[in-house]
Amino acid sequence: MNTEIIMKSIFYLAVFTTRLAVVFLIVACLEKNDNTSENPIKTELKKPTEHSTVVNCIKSTPSDEEFEVDFRKTEVLPATLKPLGKSSLNLVQTQQEQALLYKSIDQNTWNSGINIETSQNVKNSRYLMFHYKLATPKQLGDKITFNISLKINGIQSNWNKKTRTGVIHKYLAADSEGWIIAQIDLNEIYQHWKKQTGHNGKMELTSLLLKPGVGAKNRGFYRGGTYFRDIKIGNRPQAVTIETEQNRIVRGDKILVSPQISGELFFTGWSAPTLHLKDTQRLARTKHGKKLTLKAGEQTVVDTSSFHPGVYNLSIVQNGVIEASHEFVVAYPEDHVFDLKNQDLIGAVNIWNDIDMSREYNKHYSVVAACGMGSWAELQPEENRYDFESLERLLEFAAYTQKPIMYKFNAPAPDWIFNYVAHVGGKTPVDKNGYGGGVSRRERAKAPQFWSPAYKKYYKQFIFALADYVSKSPNGKWFLGLRVQPNAFNEEAWHYKFNGKEMPLAGITPDRSTWIAPKYGKIYPSLLEANNMKEGKQYFRDVISWYQDAFTPLGKYTFLRPYLEVDHKLNLDLSKVYQNKFTVCMGTDCTGARNKLTSKRVPVFKKYTYDMKKPAYHEDTWGSQEAVAWNQRHGRMPNYKFEPRTPEQDIYWRQIVKLYEGVTFGAFGTVEFRQLPNPAYQAAIDLFCKYSGEHFDPSRSTAAWTVLAGFVDWKLNIKHRNVGYYLTEDNMSKTTIAFNCDENDHRGFMMAEIANKETSFSIADEFLKEHKNKKAKVSIEWLANPGDKWEVLAVNGGKPKSLGEISAGSKREYRVDSVDLSKLNFAKGTEGHIVLRKLSGKPLFHLIEVRPL
Repeated sequence: MNTEIIMKSIFYLAVFTTRLAVVFLIVACLEKNDNTSENPIKTELKKPTEHSTVVNCIKSTPSDEEFEVDFRKTEVLPATLKPLGKSSLNLVQTQQEQALLYKSIDQNTWNSGINIETSQNVKNSRYLMFHYKLATPKQLGDKITFNISLKINGIQSNWNKKTRTGVIHKYLAADSEGWIIAQIDLNEIYQHWKKQTGHNGKMELTSLLLKPGVGAKNRGFYRGGTYFRDIKIGNRPQAVTIETEQNRIVRGDKILVSPQISGELFFTGWSAPTLHLKDTQRLARTKHGKKLTLKAGEQTVVDTSSFHPGVYNLSIVQNGVIEASHEFVVAYPEDHVFDLKNQDLIGAVNIWNDIDMSREYNKHYSVVAACGMGSWAELQPEENRYDFESLERLLEFAAYTQKPIMYKFNAPAPDWIFNYVAHVGGKTPVDKNGYGGGVSRRERAKAPQFWSPAYKKYYKQFIFALADYVSKSPNGKWFLGLRVQPNAFNEEAWHYKFNGKEMPLAGITPDRSTWIAPKYGKIYPSLLEANNMKEGKQYFRDVISWYQDAFTPLGKYTFLRPYLEVDHKLNLDLSKVYQNKFTVCMGTDCTGARNKLTSKRVPVFKKYTYDMKKPAYHEDTWGSQEAVAWNQRHGRMPNYKFEPRTPEQDIYWRQIVKLYEGVTFGAFGTVEFRQLPNPAYQAAIDLFCKYSGEHFDPSRSTAAWTVLAGFVDWKLNIKHRNVGYYLTEDNMSKTTIAFNCDENDHRGFMMAEIANKETSFSIADEFLKEHKNKKAKVSIEWLANPGDKWEVLAVNGGKPKSLGEISAGSKREYRVDSVDLSKLNFAKGTEGHIVLRKLSGKPLFHLIEVRPL
C-alpha cells in the first residue's frame, strides 16, 4: 500500500468578549492511502473559552476548481502549459528533485513566457503561487521581474498607462540559490478587466501568461534558466492561511499556536516583494519578527503587543525551504489617533507612491508612513470638477498596510487656469536672443503668474476642496497631512527654465514681452521684487495660512520648509507658524557632504525641530545607486573635497545629518529599498530608525550615543564636531578627524583617531537620571588594523575603572566591540566619563554608544 504524507493547515481565529483574540494554527500530518476519502478532514479543537467564537476554518487540500501542478510528481509536462515564442519548457532533475526548467531563447524576453491554459471561475483564482529559483543567481539584492497578464472569457486584459493596471509587473528576489516562494494577488487585474469591458456577469479565467525576466537590463532583466517546483492558481495559499473578513488582528491580541507536527514557524515584518528565507531568518532575530520551533502537541502563545502595526508574513519552513506563507495585518486599534511624536510614527517614510512598485514598499517593516503625490491638473481637470480617485486609492492601500499617507500635490497647474492667469512657457515665442519655442517637456511647461489675485483665488479654492474631501472620505483617517506646496513658485518656477532663465527672473524683469495674457483678464502688473519682495512674501504668507486654516481643524499635519527664512531674499519669520502643533518642519535637500552642517539652511531647520523638540520630516531621494548617473545627466558632478565618493557613503551619512537636525520622519525611495541587501543601505536605514526621535525625552531613549565626525566650511576648516544624543566628547582636541579612510565602506568617509593618549565622553545628566543604577553596555564601532589595541574605562568621581581591553585581529576589518558597565551611577557634572585609552597602533573610531539594559 502506497502512503503519502500530506500537510494540512487549519486556522481558527477566536475573538473573546474581553478583546483578546487567539489564532490557532494546526498543521497536521495525515496519512493518505489508496482508500482514503478525498473529503476534507476537520480537526476538532476544544475552544479555549466558552465566550470565544470561531470566525473561520481553512483547509488546504487541493480543489478540483483550482489549477495546480507539482513538477516534483509530474511524469509528463501537462498539455495546459505551453511555451510562448522562442522559449522552452522541460522537466529536468535538479540536485534534489525534479522541476520545470523555463528558458527564453529570444533576445527580446517580452516575446517569451509560459502560457497556462485553464478554465476556472475567477472566484476560485485569487492568487498565482509558485516556488522558483534561478539557474544562475544574480548579485546580492538584484531582482527578477515576473510579468503577468490574463485572458478572461477569452478577452485579454490590456495595460492602462494612466491607472497602471491591467498587467502585473512584479519585482522578486533573484539572489538566492534556494527555492523562493511567490504569491501574487490577481484581484487588481480582475477589477481592471471589469472596468475595461463593462462586464458584470460570470468571469472565467481562460489563460494566464507568465513572463519571467522581462524588462530593462538593470531592473529585473534575466535571460538564464528559471526553475519552477510548482505552479498554482487558486484561492488558498500553498498550505497555511488566515482567512477572516478583515484578514487582520489588532495589536495586543494574543496568538496561540497549537501544532500537530514539528518544524519552524516565523512571524516576520514584510521585507520585500518576495518572501526571502535569508530575510525571514534575519528578521526573526530582531524586534521585527519571532521564530517558533514547533513541536507536536506543544502550544505556544505569541503576544503581539510589541508588534508595530503593518503587514506581516506568517511562514512555515521545512528543510530550509519556505513551504507555505500568508500575508496578514497587525492593525492599530480603531480609536487610535496619529501623533508624529508617538514612537509608532518615528522611522522611515516610503515616498513617491504614484506607481505600484513604489507602493508595495509601504508594507516594509521599517516604514511607518508613506508619501503620496498627485498633480493639480489631475485632481481638478476642469474648473468646476474635482477627481480624487487616485488619492482614494492611496488611502485605501494605507488602510490596508496601516501606514498613513503624507500627501502633496504638484505641478502642473490645470490648463483651464490659464484662461484667468498670465503665464510664460508653453507657446512662448522665440525672443531676440533665440530663447523660447522649445519642444522638450520642460520648455513646453507653462508657469502661471502665481502672485496674481486670480491664481491665488483658485489655488485657495482647491486647498479647501481637498480638505473637504479628506474630511468626508471613509479612509480620511489615513490622510496624515499635506506638504505645504507653493506650487508655481516651487515646481514650475524653480525647476523649469524659460527663455534661458528661471521663472523668478521672468517675474522681476521690467520687460514683460514674453508673458502671455489670459483669455479672460490681463497680465498682473505688480513686480515680484517690488518693495523688498512684497508680492513674494505675501504669496507665501497666504499659502501657509490656507493650508493651516483648511487642515488644522481636521487634526491633519502641514509640512512646511523653514528655508523661506533664508532663501530667495524672502527673510520670512516663521516662528509663529511653527507654534501650531500641526505644522512641522520638512526638508528636501539632505546630503552626506562634509560641509552640510555649515550651510545656512541647517541652523534654521534645527531651530524649529531639535531645539523645539518637535517632529520633523526630510524628503531626500538621491542617496542611491542612481545618484551619480542623475548628477551626470543634469551637469552636476560631485565635489569630492566635500561629498562622499560612493552612493553607499552618501545614503549612510545623510542619516547622520538628519539625526543632527532632529528629523524623526525620514524618506527613503524605492531605489533605496531595493538596495537594502547592500549592507550600507541596511546600515543607513537601521541607524536612522534606531536613534530618530530619541532626543524628545530621555525617559524613552534607549541609548546615549555619538558619531565621531568633522564638518567643514568651504575652506575645509572643521567648524562642527560629532553628532549624537546624550553623549558628548569632553575635549574634541583629543581626537583628530581622518577623511576618506576607506572608500569601500560607508563608515570610512570620516573617522576619528585619538590624538595622543585618550579621550573621554560625558553622559548627559538628564539621561543618567532616567537610567540611574541600570546595567549598561558600552559599544564601540571602529576600524581595526593589526597591532591596534585600546582600553575602555569608566571614571566616576575621579576614580578610573577598566572595563576591558580590545585588541585588533590579524586583518583589517570593521568591528563592534562591547564591554559591560555594572551601573549607570555616575556623579553629576564632569566627574563621570567613559574613556577610550589608546594602548598601541592607530585605531580609528566611528560610533560610541552607551545602552542601558
